[in-house]
Amino acid sequence: MTIKKWKDIKEDFTDALLMGNGASIEFDKKFTYKSLWEAAKDTDQITDKIDNLAKALHTGTNFELLMNKLFEVINVNNKFDIKSDEIINTYKSIRKALINTVRENHCEYDDVKDRFNEQIPFLKNFNTIFSLNYDLLLYWIRIASNNKTKKDQFYDCFSYIGFYDEWLRNYWEINSDNQYTCVFYPHGALHLARDKQGTDKKIFAEGVDLLKTIIHQWSNNESLPLFVSEGNSKNKMASIKRSDYLLKVYNEILPKSGPTLVIYGWSMDEKVDGHILNQIIGGNYKKIAVHVHRPTTEDIDQFINDTNEKLKNNFNEITYFELD
Repeated sequence: MTIKKWKDIKEDFTDALLMGNGASIEFDKKFTYKSLWEAAKDTDQITDKIDNLAKALHTGTNFELLMNKLFEVINVNNKFDIKSDEIINTYKSIRKALINTVRENHCEYDDVKDRFNEQIPFLKNFNTIFSLNYDLLLYWIRIASNNKTKKDQFYDCFSYIGFYDEWLRNYWEINSDNQYTCVFYPHGALHLARDKQGTDKKIFAEGVDLLKTIIHQWSNNESLPLFVSEGNSKNKMASIKRSDYLLKVYNEILPKSGPTLVIYGWSMDEKVDGHILNQIIGGNYKKIAVHVHRPTTEDIDQFINDTNEKLKNNFNEITYFELD
């Protein structure tokens, strides 16, 4: 099968882009670690006791899901005047592990900011972007672009009080003239959080201050992280169902953003992301373009066969491309 050049097909694929971890790895090699949880275990910040607790509570390797379960137990115990000292200490240990691991494994703003402009034209080709990555790269690029021009801006549907639900209900009508590139995070992201009242919010800050602001809010227990960093598909769906924002994106936007879709840097692993794959297969997409990263794709024919099988040949057309 011919691998096409992006410049030759980009006008035919302007509806939706879905980005996986491969996109972040290509941008910065710091994201090549196996997982946040494994990285925390390697530095003994996730102890065997915490690891066994996660297994017992069926939260897998998902920080967010485990922290939420402990947070709920603490709140219930407080209602009945039951002491929760050990649970609170465990919660704090997990939070500290997450903070330290993110700090150690996330790239610094100043190290990557000079590359933002080269990413903007590709991203602006689409009406809607879905990022499955927890990192801040897309947020930083979006802000850098919006600060340069008031035309054709990126928009994520968040205001200072939370997710703008009314805007989402009128999404298709409002964006019919493509005045925005709309950005959604089906698995959440570092800059998204849930406050103590259970409201999904965005943490507002720019550039170098953003990661510091996020860590400050976590450290002071001002908010819980709203991102599904890892785990199997079942665990990820459990987290999605706990969040108004994630559930609305999953049900109302992800399957309805076609008819064209570009997949970039996503492995389409059914065990890990089967829930996302199901929404795409069951959605309104007709034509799909899949990025082929030649340096890391040893057997391109096998990659294409595997991808066709994962997509279950449900689409009128599957195109394979590489960037120019």
